[in-house]
Amino acid sequence: MTTTSTLAMPNFQQPFTIKSDASGDGIGAVLTQQGKPVAFMSRALGVSELSWSTYAKEMLAIIHAIRTWRPYLLGQKFYIQTNQRSLKYLLEQRVVTLEQQKWVAKLLGYDYEILYKPGRENSAVDALSRVPSSLTFNALFVSQAKIWEEIKTAAADDAYMTCISKLAATKPGLPYTNRQGLTFYKNRVVVPPQSHIPNQLLREFHDSPLGGHSGVLRTYKRIAQQFYWPSMYRMVNEYVSSCDVCQRAKASTLSPAGLLQPLPIPCQVWDDITMDFIEGLPPSQGKNTILVVVDRLSKSAHFLALTHPFSAKMVAEKFVDGVIKLHGMPSSIISDRDPIFISNFWHEFFKLSGTQLKMSSAYHPQTDGQTEVINRCVEQYLRCLVHQQPRKWYSLLSWADFWYNIAYHASTSMSPFQALYGRPPPMIPHYQLGSSLVNEVNQNLASRDDLLHQLKLNLHQASNRMKQIADSKRRDIEFNEGDLVFLRLHPYRQQTVFKRASQKLAHRFYEPFPIEKRIGKVAYQLQLPAGSRIHPVFHVSLLKKTIGDSNACCPTLPPLTDDGAFIIEPTEIIDTRWFKKGGNFFEECLVKWKNLLVEDATWENAAELHDRFPDLNLEDKVLVKVGGIDKPRRTHRVSRPNQKYLD
Repeated sequence: MTTTSTLAMPNFQQPFTIKSDASGDGIGAVLTQQGKPVAFMSRALGVSELSWSTYAKEMLAIIHAIRTWRPYLLGQKFYIQTNQRSLKYLLEQRVVTLEQQKWVAKLLGYDYEILYKPGRENSAVDALSRVPSSLTFNALFVSQAKIWEEIKTAAADDAYMTCISKLAATKPGLPYTNRQGLTFYKNRVVVPPQSHIPNQLLREFHDSPLGGHSGVLRTYKRIAQQFYWPSMYRMVNEYVSSCDVCQRAKASTLSPAGLLQPLPIPCQVWDDITMDFIEGLPPSQGKNTILVVVDRLSKSAHFLALTHPFSAKMVAEKFVDGVIKLHGMPSSIISDRDPIFISNFWHEFFKLSGTQLKMSSAYHPQTDGQTEVINRCVEQYLRCLVHQQPRKWYSLLSWADFWYNIAYHASTSMSPFQALYGRPPPMIPHYQLGSSLVNEVNQNLASRDDLLHQLKLNLHQASNRMKQIADSKRRDIEFNEGDLVFLRLHPYRQQTVFKRASQKLAHRFYEPFPIEKRIGKVAYQLQLPAGSRIHPVFHVSLLKKTIGDSNACCPTLPPLTDDGAFIIEPTEIIDTRWFKKGGNFFEECLVKWKNLLVEDATWENAAELHDRFPDLNLEDKVLVKVGGIDKPRRTHRVSRPNQKYLD
């Protein structure tokens, strides 16, 4: 571009034009005459110049160009084209800075006119002023000389290549040409389709660090820039789709699998219920957890306060005291796989009571979506009332129970109170002096059956509407017994174990497992490894069919409990520190966990750690550092405690 054969010879009888531009990295200019380039100029900005304003950078480009091409410009009028409109009025502007004074002084003695030209019409000089931040090289990791020789050797025995080569030699009008022993199709090397070379190119352009396991289109575009063979896109699509690494590591962008399967409408109120916990609440009168119990027919609910930690026996006693004494024993209970709900005591208690326990499939809490929604309603109610004093939520829990049960529900077209008792909820009267002390309460039990019938009809309509909306965003997919499927898990850790950024680079899907049988319409039972502690039934949205031959060396399932939590225990204490909170001092330990990296070590409260792991001798797990005698050297102190606070 800057060679003598490309540049035009200057004609000093014709005016010159300077086209200049500046970017965040450099400046550039082109000296032209009658639209033909005479000279090019560009340079990077200095350290101090990088912080200049756009106006100053554009002016610097003009000054530097005039200084460079001074012999061409002296003694005649020339034109300057810039995309900075304000520079057009340079000589009419008020000089307010020292730099402007210097620039105007350097232009004295020149006969010039500054013209405005938008940047989109000044592409050549725009390219000169910019340095690409990154360059993409479509290079092969194998020797190019070697690949050319392999193509020539394979083409000699390939009937397709022989035919194409003859066509290129006899019919010059076709897009095929022969050069240097290779056949080209539109300047792309034609590869014998039946040889090993297409697979070799696919590995280089997809599996290598250069390919980066890109998608179908990007891989195809990279290969198509240099090579061609029939049905190339189809082959690239099949190769990328069956890549074992891509199937494990990449997140699925398809809509969730499995059409919505609404639960059947119960026949009687409080015959089929759901339950879940609201945890993580601030302590209020010794309570920090709410057990939410909801009737699936009337939508009425009860909110029972608990103190964590609690056992299955304690929850069962609270359930009897708050629900069973009012409504009797339910026929079925729908819940997630909380440790309380999968405990032996819980199963045996309701088995003897004649209640069927229905658990959600593993990692699919949407089965009990109704309770999750009510949990948000309760949290919102309490948040609005006690946001300034969050530790007083327990005193308002009864009012939250009353508020929810008298509120109108769109799915039932009535309040839970009316659905349960067959009449509107009584209003709390305002006391007036002299008013009657007896409130008239209408007992219209005769209309109860009609209300229940209307309630079921409304629920059926709401269920159908919900299914129609949900299915519009889902896809119907089915697997057969014996199919190999990848399993997507979201194992969570205990609340105090912090997820490091390294977890983002872990595989999203675990090794292919064979399907043992189908459970219902949208759940499947998998053949998991021996010793696996998670439930083998999974929703179809967590499964992805294996394409191609899966790699035999597959990662195993992470160590998980029945409820999907990491099985962790402390292995050593790396460090200790003290911190001050609320006027009191507490000791923390930097704990390394079993089966986790050192980078995943977390700071834990020493007292809480001892309570959580009472059977572990933590003193034996202290990692003694150099410089200590009988305890770790404390290198991190938030605040040194006064001994009087520790006595």
